[in-house]
Amino acid sequence: GIMKALLFLMTATVFTSFVNRPVDDDLDGYWMGYYHSDISKEKVIIKLDGDDRMDFYTGGIDDHTKLEGSYKIFGDSVAFSYKTIDGEEVVMQGHFNHRRTYMDGICRTNNKPSGSFYLEKQKLEERIVEP
Repeated sequence: GIMKALLFLMTATVFTSFVNRPVDDDLDGYWMGYYHSDISKEKVIIKLDGDDRMDFYTGGIDDHTKLEGSYKIFGDSVAFSYKTIDGEEVVMQGHFNHRRTYMDGICRTNNKPSGSFYLEKQKLEERIVEP
C-alpha cells in the first residue's frame, strides 16, 4: 500500500544522497606526486579542503614551501591555480581517474605550457602529518 511506497521512496532518497555526497569529499586531503618540466622534477604535495581552497607544497610539508591557491572541479576535470613567490600565475589542469585516486595533467605558467604533473591520493590522517 501507500506506506510501503513511501518507505521505499525514503530509503531510495537516503541511499542516493549518501552515494552522491562523498564524491567531492573523496578529493579532500593530501595528494602527492611530481611536477616535471624540461629542466626539473619536483615533488609536489597538494592539500585540498572542502571550500575550493588548496595548500600547495613543493619538496615537503612545511610553511616555507607552502603556497595557497584555489581549485575547481568540473566532472572528472580539475583545475588548480596559485601564485608563486615571484608572483607568477600557475594553472594546473588535469583529469581524475574513475575512482578518484589519481590525477594527471599539464601546468601552465603565465599562460605558457610549463610542464606536466601527476598526483596520487594519500590515505593519511592529518594527525600523522602534523609534528
